[in-house]
Amino acid sequence: MNMLRPERDTQHRQVLVFLLFLCVNDYLSALLCPQEKNNQTARSLCTDLLSVLVDSADWLLIFKPNEQGVYQSVTMVISDEFTRLMPWAFYSLLLQQSTELLHRAVRCPGFLHTAVLCYIRLLQLFLEGDTPTPAVEPPEEQVTEPQLAPSQILKHTKQFLLRVISQMSPAALSSSQLRQLESQCADLDPEVAAALSVHLNPQNSSPEMDFL
Repeated sequence: MNMLRPERDTQHRQVLVFLLFLCVNDYLSALLCPQEKNNQTARSLCTDLLSVLVDSADWLLIFKPNEQGVYQSVTMVISDEFTRLMPWAFYSLLLQQSTELLHRAVRCPGFLHTAVLCYIRLLQLFLEGDTPTPAVEPPEEQVTEPQLAPSQILKHTKQFLLRVISQMSPAALSSSQLRQLESQCADLDPEVAAALSVHLNPQNSSPEMDFL
């Protein structure tokens, strides 16, 4: 995709974010309906776009329904079901990226806030039994990569998130964001709430805990 070159032009970046949003939805469709679409092709397109956009915080906005700003218009074209499943798409896609791309993503401004919010919403989907499970297997002649079960995605997501939290400085979250995330995680996942407090609360002098 030679057209994808890092540009400082705001409109160019916005167009690429729009394309990423559409590709993420295509990827989600392929995971839900493997008999109709090839998820490997959809994932490759997402990776190409992410490799260009990952250093900008704009791409994170498509996974934050309350903060989408200029991107809200394009996100309104998808169904409520797909909107609810975006956190699942976020981690399902992200956990398949290269180590280099993940390192760049983690350094992106606002990544940790988005990652924790998506984890909370993913956990809620799992607890409510709403994580998607493809009903039909892809045709034998269609080459696809093995799909992780929802419980596996949740397990790998938590491991990834705890590792990211342990590597972040307190400056990664504002005090209000930290309080918000600690409160939301307190009942759903006390371990993640504790990790946020231990590693990111500058007033907390407790010794670090090894979650990994």
